[in-house]
Amino acid sequence: MRSLVFLAVLAAAVPLRAGTDFSAMRRLYDFTPVSATNPVLARVKKCEIEIPVSEFQVYARSVISSDAGAVRGPLTAADKRRLLDGLLDEHFLLWDGYQKKADRTPEMLNLLRSTEGMLLQETLEQQEVGDKAKTPEDQLRLSKKLRDDIFEQTRITVSNESYDGLKAALKRVTSDPATAGPATNAVDQPLARWKGGVVTVNDVLQAWIQQPADHRPDLTQPEALTGFLKTMLEDATLIQAARDRGLEKSPFVRKKLEENRNVLTRMYALDRLTDRAVAEMKRPETAAEVDAWYQANLTNRYTYLDDRGRSQVFTLEKNRETIENDYFESVNERIRADYVRSLRQGRPIEINERLLDQTTVAPAPAGSGELPASTIAWEADTREHVIQTGETNALFTFQFTNVSAGDVTLYEVRPSCECTTVHLPSLPWKLTPGEIGRFDANVDLQNKTNSFTRSIQIESSHGSKTLTLKLAFPDAPAY
Repeated sequence: MRSLVFLAVLAAAVPLRAGTDFSAMRRLYDFTPVSATNPVLARVKKCEIEIPVSEFQVYARSVISSDAGAVRGPLTAADKRRLLDGLLDEHFLLWDGYQKKADRTPEMLNLLRSTEGMLLQETLEQQEVGDKAKTPEDQLRLSKKLRDDIFEQTRITVSNESYDGLKAALKRVTSDPATAGPATNAVDQPLARWKGGVVTVNDVLQAWIQQPADHRPDLTQPEALTGFLKTMLEDATLIQAARDRGLEKSPFVRKKLEENRNVLTRMYALDRLTDRAVAEMKRPETAAEVDAWYQANLTNRYTYLDDRGRSQVFTLEKNRETIENDYFESVNERIRADYVRSLRQGRPIEINERLLDQTTVAPAPAGSGELPASTIAWEADTREHVIQTGETNALFTFQFTNVSAGDVTLYEVRPSCECTTVHLPSLPWKLTPGEIGRFDANVDLQNKTNSFTRSIQIESSHGSKTLTLKLAFPDAPAY
């Protein structure tokens, strides 16, 4: 067989303007640089914490727009101080995560590399597809064409010797389905080489085995091998094409990557505290503590009125697992509060009280009621994922189109829990008629043992929308 070689065509570099050094900004909610119009509201010099007005406003608006933090009327001085304290707590945890070098752990580095890859793909697709796509069908067609073109322009060389080894491995697996590898040493040999790396015989073999039996191509045919390599490499070749354009230096990618680094670093600190709560739940005395906690919360939490107005009790005997989960959350919150309190000790917080008093926080203007399908059409409003052994996170993508005759603005995109982060353009996000939007949601799977559901709340100029994420362990009960 002749080596598979495609002519390489490198994209011209895109001139980039000098931008902000996002890597020096330890922000969680807003990356607007400090300036005369965006002064520092609070700082903790010993921890290099610096919170400007813009970040406080974005954080506060998010909190007061949620059901749990709803505020009626103008914010009082006490309201603003409470909100600032909450934001400071999050920054202390962010600082703690960096002190523990969370961003340098192998797991974090892998996750950040994956995140950068997704951002590079998104940026390149936006440049090449962007406004050309007027409908979801256009988006899919143009995105596919972009991927096809880039793969066709990528030089990939396949080794004849390694290809023979792959054929031998396929023959052995076909005759003995329980076998996952060949009898020769060819399994680790490079099969295909390209600018972005190497694909080994084993890489192809394992990807082929994971396909349903009736969907496995006949890789002994060169054309089938080419198609299979395309399936394996199309994301990687798109990322490499973005790098060839220098898009990893673009302000959008740099900003989004640092946003993710900061959020994940804070999550690392929170996960370590969750580990403590998990360990505490395993103590012998925990069962008795759950009973006592249930009794203490029986009236205000586990007693309710039925549809006839009669008092009913959510019993411990029939609902122990749910109540234990509630107790676990209370333990987790206590451990977190105690730990943040310890971080604050000996580290003076400087607050510009006059500036805080003058700072206004307006809740996002949002339409009332449900966001109608006649305004925003969602490709799907529910996504499902089966968790595989070893997975540390699950990625979901939501795509939607403004099918109305006017502009639609998204003001808030709020995950239901801290284990879920969203990657999207800066808010408010305005979509013109016919414009397609897309964002990703990443769910942290660490310390998860049961199937579960998460949601994302959208607040817009035309109403609200709830998106659902369903995550399941094989053969595990949902809760």
